[in-house]
Amino acid sequence: MESESKKPVWIDPNPVEILEHIFRYVEDSELMRLKDVTERFESVVKTTFKDRYKTKDFKVRDDQRVHCEELIAFIGNYITGIEAISMENIDKNHWFIQLLNQHSIKLDRIIFGFCKFNNMADALKQQLSLTQFAIRHSYNFQRMDLPEFRNLTSLKIDDCEFTNYLQIIQNNPQLQRLSIKSDTVSPLLVFESVGRHCNQLEELHVSNDEALVGSINMSKTAMERLHTLSITIDSDSVEVLKEFSAGCKNLTDLMLEHNEGSLSEKLVRTIGSFSNIKALKLMITDGSIHEYHVLTKSLGKLPNLAHLCLRVDEMEPMYDFLLSLLRECKQINRVEIRTLLYSKHQIGINKGFHDELLDIVQHRTQDVTIQIGVHPRYEAFISKTKIIWRNMLVHWVGYDPVLNRSNTHLLQLADVETSSAKDDGDDQWKQQPFQKILSYLDTNSLYALYQTSQRCRQLVKIHVKKRFEEKGELFIANKYEIDENALRAFGQYMSNIEVIFDRENVKFWELINTHCGSSVRSLAINDMREVGREIFEGYFNFPNLRHLKYISIREIQFNIYYLRGCHQLETLEFSNDVGFKTFGFHRNELKSVKKITFLRRTASTQEFVHLLDKYTPNIERRIVYSMSDQAAEMDGYDNQRKKRKLRN
Repeated sequence: MESESKKPVWIDPNPVEILEHIFRYVEDSELMRLKDVTERFESVVKTTFKDRYKTKDFKVRDDQRVHCEELIAFIGNYITGIEAISMENIDKNHWFIQLLNQHSIKLDRIIFGFCKFNNMADALKQQLSLTQFAIRHSYNFQRMDLPEFRNLTSLKIDDCEFTNYLQIIQNNPQLQRLSIKSDTVSPLLVFESVGRHCNQLEELHVSNDEALVGSINMSKTAMERLHTLSITIDSDSVEVLKEFSAGCKNLTDLMLEHNEGSLSEKLVRTIGSFSNIKALKLMITDGSIHEYHVLTKSLGKLPNLAHLCLRVDEMEPMYDFLLSLLRECKQINRVEIRTLLYSKHQIGINKGFHDELLDIVQHRTQDVTIQIGVHPRYEAFISKTKIIWRNMLVHWVGYDPVLNRSNTHLLQLADVETSSAKDDGDDQWKQQPFQKILSYLDTNSLYALYQTSQRCRQLVKIHVKKRFEEKGELFIANKYEIDENALRAFGQYMSNIEVIFDRENVKFWELINTHCGSSVRSLAINDMREVGREIFEGYFNFPNLRHLKYISIREIQFNIYYLRGCHQLETLEFSNDVGFKTFGFHRNELKSVKKITFLRRTASTQEFVHLLDKYTPNIERRIVYSMSDQAAEMDGYDNQRKKRKLRN
């Protein structure tokens, strides 16, 4: 008995639960390699794919045909949704459609983006059981008819011309979400069709350039079920809005895109009649101070409104409007003010604006979150005692660098802590609350504090090392915003850098190359110059660099010689078309690169890939060609805006 009690117990060093958790973070291509290790790994990989594609859409492209065929053959039955991007000549004989039919895959969701069809109805004849269908920026060479879907709960059409969209609405009375954005669609006909056939609809988005005038002819039941409404309006849409406000008693989210330059006072007051909405999004291309004042008064009458989002052309009048809004509308606790993408605006957060915001919030019953700009990182949380935002808030908007002074007035918070600290090495104030204060300062402000005393110098060094080296926070380097002395002091800790060039800044680049060289693991070069000579002299001095991304608004001319000092480079990415200079190319320079991403396939990229395979024949490497869907979508949106302005 004693010997049996001492019998050793075998413990699995790699439990299935641990493997599943690890595999969750592995890319599809790597999982396909892992499945060949053992039968056990194959089983875990299948489970991982099943969980991954239960809610996630599998992306399909023409230039990734081999990868798609292998993966669908392995886990075809687990795929419930497909997102097809930049595919051409789609019909029943297309390789992707034949692949679905061959493996008898019945999908629940399909999204088409930037695709070209020979015959869509014929291609999707075997997928009529779909419940969610979305298509954007795609067209058909023949008649533009959607397949005869009858089980849809969600339908989204964006910038596509279809002739039978009303028939599809009629055939799917169970629709819960409907979004149609096209110049060829009549919003009034959509409203009438929805009112007759769709009594379960909860979300409705209709966008068109024509004026929204007339009766909407929606049934009372259909309007009362709506929770979300998004429409395009102009100054003549007052009566339509009144119908919606009277009928949509349960509406909580309202999105209005204004077709004309300015909001009329009557229209603004009508917006204030949606008494139950909790979130309001307005897209305004122009507005006067008086109109914003009227808008503030109208929003103050909406007792449940908690979230306001504005998309505007000009930021300048927004500061006074924001102060007035927070003063008058105390029920609002989240405000987003966003400028249209690709536009240059300076976000000036000075001490006066900072202090007035704090004073207003002190008289409110709840705290406020504010986002300014076009990126979530530009966010401020305002409590009754302090305003928290990083100076990154004012660094740049969209892809255009803007200039602004550092928010050094935040240093007064640090001064309070340092003056009350003891000189005998009290560790408590190192961590709380002093380190908390440091986390809301940018590098210039940190350097200003770094110079005040020996104690501050030690604590700032500890903070910068933890923040930028260990946690890898992005450091945005622009010659006209970053103090060169700060770069000299903290460069050794910067592991994740984005360098912005808006003119010839050769000396600034040399400074980064010298002081940040050995610490950089990830580097993004944002070249904003329209034209210009090469900004790099000599090769990059980044021996530990793993990831390099080159962003440019024009075609990139890249010399492979630059990478001679980057012996550990793993990924290389270009955001625009690229031409390579390979003079002095050495076979060992790119032997560690495992993945290269190009915008699209060109003669130059093909020649470079061929040269790369020639010099490093035994290296397994992944080449990706990725068109920017977001940029193309925004270009389409900008073109629509230009058409509207010309027409107006």
